[in-house]
Amino acid sequence: MNRPGPEAEVGALRGWLQRVDAFPATFGVLCAVLVLYGFAASRAPLSTHVSTEALVRLGACRADEIPQQPWRLITAAFLHADLGHLACNAVGILLLLPRAEVVFGSARAWAIFLSCAVGGSLASELPRLLLGQAHSTVGASGGLCGLVGALYLAYRARGEHERARQLRDWGFLIAVISFVPGVNGLAHLGGVVLGAAWGATLRTPAHAAWTPCGILLGVTWLAAFAAVTLQ
Repeated sequence: MNRPGPEAEVGALRGWLQRVDAFPATFGVLCAVLVLYGFAASRAPLSTHVSTEALVRLGACRADEIPQQPWRLITAAFLHADLGHLACNAVGILLLLPRAEVVFGSARAWAIFLSCAVGGSLASELPRLLLGQAHSTVGASGGLCGLVGALYLAYRARGEHERARQLRDWGFLIAVISFVPGVNGLAHLGGVVLGAAWGATLRTPAHAAWTPCGILLGVTWLAAFAAVTLQ
């Protein structure tokens, strides 16, 4: 079998670099979750399950820790409990983030994902904080659900009804999965609601319609964040 020459290898490398350049948010998030899972799983090399202790040390979201360590609302989105959890969310990242980068632009796609991840963490942990419960949660599903909500409304506004129907069907599937024991349905709900607000606010990469709805969204998000961190 002939080995590809240097020109072919350079061409393949250039192709990958072009993909990274076209979808920086996608590759950035994907690399982050893969590296962090690899690091966390290496603490127990004979298992694909990451211990709760390791996840908490790396930044899992815990209601009782949020007031002193609010950064956990962000870091939890890049951690995963086991290989199956990681695989499901990695597929979601590859399916949703590139679409969001095309529709909204890379910077806004990243902002939607991250803010919805935080919104999902808040929706999940605020009731536990008020009830004095301690439970660790991790995963990118809040951010991914936010992308579903944002893309659905964006596709509808653009008249791309077939793509909107596909996102709607994915949303129904996520809603069903949210009732499975062990799945954080509140994080899904918080993410999709915030994502829908983004989708109703943003239009295209070149034009951001910062309507009163958008301003209200930003103020509400900051107020919720302050309510948790300052309590």
